[in-house]
Amino acid sequence: MAESLGPHRGIPPPNDALSAVRVAFPKTEEDFKNDVRVSFDKTNAKYVLEDDDGSEWEWNDKYEKWVPLV
Repeated sequence: MAESLGPHRGIPPPNDALSAVRVAFPKTEEDFKNDVRVSFDKTNAKYVLEDDDGSEWEWNDKYEKWVPLV
């Protein structure tokens, strides 16, 4: 009889505490300078953040928040 793989389909769930932790995005321009994920795009004159999962975000000055780049 075959063993059931369960809901993970053969991929074990992460068992370390760090896998669920996400580092908060910086919220001020001073914080941007201290975060290695943030760079300044001179072409668009915008701050861009590349998250650990590879997704990219752009700082919206008007609403003071990060928005995903498409």
